[in-house]
Amino acid sequence: ARQFQRVFVLADGMEVMGADLKNGLLSVDLARPEPERIVRRIDIAALD
Repeated sequence: ARQFQRVFVLADGMEVMGADLKNGLLSVDLARPEPERIVRRIDIAALD
């Protein structure tokens, strides 16, 4: 069999969970973890 190489660019934060090659078909398991939510607190000064 001939050897070849293929490169895929994934989006930021994507994780490769595994890969499987069966009958010439490559299956890649990907996960997109939930980004951490950033809570910002903004103080509002009252004008009297």
